[in-house]
Amino acid sequence: MSCTFILRLKKSVKCILIIVVLIVSLNLTFISRGILQLNRNEKIISKKLNWLKNNISTALSKPCTKGSTAQTFHPEETKNICSQVKVDLRLPQRRHFLVNHEHKLLYCWIHKVASTSWIALFSHLANRTHIDEYYREIRILSPKSAEELHGIITTKDYYKLIVVRHPFERLVSAYRDRIEDTSRFTSQAWIYVPRIFALTRPVLNRNKIFDINHNQKLSIVPTFQEFVEWLLVIPPKKYDVHWNRYSDHCKPCAIHYDAIIKMENFSNEKEVSVMHNMELELLNASLPHLQRTSGGPTDYNITCQYFQQLFSEQVSALYEIYSMDFEMFHYSPQLYINCAQNKSGQTDLSVPNATP
Repeated sequence: MSCTFILRLKKSVKCILIIVVLIVSLNLTFISRGILQLNRNEKIISKKLNWLKNNISTALSKPCTKGSTAQTFHPEETKNICSQVKVDLRLPQRRHFLVNHEHKLLYCWIHKVASTSWIALFSHLANRTHIDEYYREIRILSPKSAEELHGIITTKDYYKLIVVRHPFERLVSAYRDRIEDTSRFTSQAWIYVPRIFALTRPVLNRNKIFDINHNQKLSIVPTFQEFVEWLLVIPPKKYDVHWNRYSDHCKPCAIHYDAIIKMENFSNEKEVSVMHNMELELLNASLPHLQRTSGGPTDYNITCQYFQQLFSEQVSALYEIYSMDFEMFHYSPQLYINCAQNKSGQTDLSVPNATP
């Protein structure tokens, strides 16, 4: 074998070794980067697993006597809020509830939160089908005494539920339906509009407020701003049931509800789930959609239009009145404060510690 061939062979081996070393070093670099990425992913996955573990254990720890819960948060959160403030733990009026003993259900109705549909459901469960005025059914379907109500809420045998919506959207819906709508007579317009005008238009002649030739319907309608101005000066405990506070009407600090349903999230799928939780799926029960607000439903856009009549300070004062409802059911007033800001030109009137 010649010397020239041996030299060439040595060079070739050296080149091969160099290439091998480079490949190994590159692989080690990628491997180390991969290990770092795996460590990062492991930390992220670990955090997510801990979050899931905490939430699943919380959900499983909730006592519920009839199926799974339809609520959007744990009852302990309500208890925590109740423990932080001074609340009236006396039971609400028995007529604020509908009861069905056969299916062991208790529902706290709230006006302007699909209450007509729920009253219709309870009427149908009681085999009452020929109904002209669903709200007259409350007298028939309510517990017959305070003692009966107390017995129901202290047992785990009954499935207890409440339905809520954004407090400001409900307030505008109530104003539109009970005050602003002049197509029909309402007791709220007859009782409260003269009181509103006594505050906002004290020189207005009461005889001009109602049209005596057309079933005592309103001739002059107070603006939403006048309605709010009046609300801000009367004690909330004296509010009408169409705009009173959830915390006063249904007393969630005194009663443990198995289901807290938010109307904004109530889809057809969730309705099926709720009927299952109420053990009504075998009856093919569903919520009838009966009463519609004149002018269409009250959503965010409609509510914002009405809140543009207000100053931001008025919205903040309204929030203070309904703050328990906001905090307890995880609502925020900020969007509607922003609606009012567009009118007043102010830029920073956010509510501290408001739940988003």
